[in-house]
Amino acid sequence: MLGLNLFSHPLAGQPYGSALELCVVLVALVCVVSLATGESCVWLDRLWSLCPPGYCLLVAVAGGFDVARVNLMTALVLLWGARLTYNFARKGGFRRGGADYR
Repeated sequence: MLGLNLFSHPLAGQPYGSALELCVVLVALVCVVSLATGESCVWLDRLWSLCPPGYCLLVAVAGGFDVARVNLMTALVLLWGARLTYNFARKGGFRRGGADYR
């Protein structure tokens, strides 16, 4: 199980805590990359459809896929992420300079 232990919080050492820590790391990386490239919200848009499925998979894998509710949530979030990623890519969101088309 991924345990970054970057800061003390009530979920430390649990799968949900690892997902929270991964989210904090990704937010910091997005801020740095956005400042470096000059593309303010584009990087967040690019990760929006990819990160939630990753967080759900992290929790489901850490739990050994033993909890039916977590498995259902993970499957639904994976479907949502796939649909959103496909639409975003189709509209050019992942190209350099591309942004959310809305």
